[in-house]
Amino acid sequence: MITNKVTCTGNGSNIYNYLLTFKNLSGPVTDPTCIVSVTSITITGILFTMSGLPTINPGQTISVSGTIGPTSLASGNFTVNATSPGFTGTWNIPFTFETVPQMATITGPSSVCQGQSGYVYSIPAMSAFVSSNWTVTGGTITAGQGSTSITVTFGGSSGNVCVTANNSCGTSTPNCKAIIITAPTVPPVPTAIAATGIQQTGFTANWNFATGAIFYYLDVATDAVFTNYVSSYHNISAGSTVTTAFTVTGLTCNTNYYYGVRSVGICSGISANSNIITVITSHTLSPTPTASPATAILGTQFTANWSAVPGASGYFIDVYTISGGVTTYVTGYQNKSAGNVIACCDWFELQYHLSLQYKSCSRLRRSANSYGVTVNTTPDCNCGQ
Repeated sequence: MITNKVTCTGNGSNIYNYLLTFKNLSGPVTDPTCIVSVTSITITGILFTMSGLPTINPGQTISVSGTIGPTSLASGNFTVNATSPGFTGTWNIPFTFETVPQMATITGPSSVCQGQSGYVYSIPAMSAFVSSNWTVTGGTITAGQGSTSITVTFGGSSGNVCVTANNSCGTSTPNCKAIIITAPTVPPVPTAIAATGIQQTGFTANWNFATGAIFYYLDVATDAVFTNYVSSYHNISAGSTVTTAFTVTGLTCNTNYYYGVRSVGICSGISANSNIITVITSHTLSPTPTASPATAILGTQFTANWSAVPGASGYFIDVYTISGGVTTYVTGYQNKSAGNVIACCDWFELQYHLSLQYKSCSRLRRSANSYGVTVNTTPDCNCGQ
C-alpha cells in the first residue's frame, strides 16, 4: 500500500514539493522486506521528478516535485507506477492541494475615536484558510483573535490593523490597514429655551444651537435637581446638526417637569449641562362643543344637538327663555347633564347652550359654553293641562 498523506512545502513559485511515504506492498508481493522500484509519478499528466534513489524500501519517505501551472488544483490523485521483483503495478494516491493563502483586503473603519470600543475588522473566509493572526498598534484586540473577525478598543495613538493567514503550506504576507485615531471634541454648552406645544401629556423641548454639536442629550425630570428622571428621558439622543427641538410624550397632566440638554461633538465629546427649563403640563381641554339646530320640535319638547368632542366624558346643557333682556332658566335645565330636553311653553322662544365635561388630572372639569341655539316650540302644547 501507499499512504495518501501528501504535505506541501510551497516555495513561493509554481513549483511544489510533496512527501510520499511508501508502506509494504500488498498483492503479488508479500515479503515485508521487498524493494519497490518507482519508474514514474504523475499528477493530471504532469510528470514529477524524484529526489533520492528510485528504489524505495518499505516505510521510506521520498520527496517529489513538479510544476503545477498557473491554475491551482483543489484535489486529485497521484498516479504512481512502480515495479518490484515479479510485479509491476500502478497506485493512485488521493491528495488535497494546498497553497500559501493570499490575504484579501481588511474591512473596517480607518478613522476611529480615542478610547472607544467595539470597532470590528474582518477578512473573508478562504478555502485554504486554517487560522489567522491579527496585530493592532494603537489599540487592543478584545475578541476574535485567530478568526476572520476581531473587535478592537483604541487608545490615543494612530496605528495599524494587520493580519496574516496560516495553513499547512505556510503563512501569507501581512495585510495592513492604517488607522487614524481622533480625540473627542467638546462643543459649547447649549442654552435651553422655553417649551412649546404644551399639552396634558407632553410638550416640545427647545434649545439653541451649539457650534460643533452633532446631536444633543436631553434629560427630563420631575424635580429641579434631576434625581427623578422621567422614564426613557435620561441621556436620550435628541436633535441633530440642524434640529434643536424634541417632542416629549407620556407625561402626567397638570404636573411640573424640568428639562436640560448637553451638546455632543465629534467622538462623543460632551458639554456640561445647560440651564434648566420648567414646564407645567396642561390641565384643560381646548375644544368647546358646537351646538346644532334642534330637531323633533313639539309643543312640550325638542331634541338638542351638538357635535361630539374627543375626550369628553359627558355634556351639560342650559335651556332658558329671554324676555325683556331677562334670562330665565327652564326649571331643571340649568347645568343639566344632557339628555332629552322637555319644556312646556306656548309659542315661547327658548335658547340652549352646551358645555362639555371631561376628566382632567383625576377630577371632572368643564369647557367653555357653546354658542346659543334658538328653538321655537309648536303652539299646540297644553302646558300640563
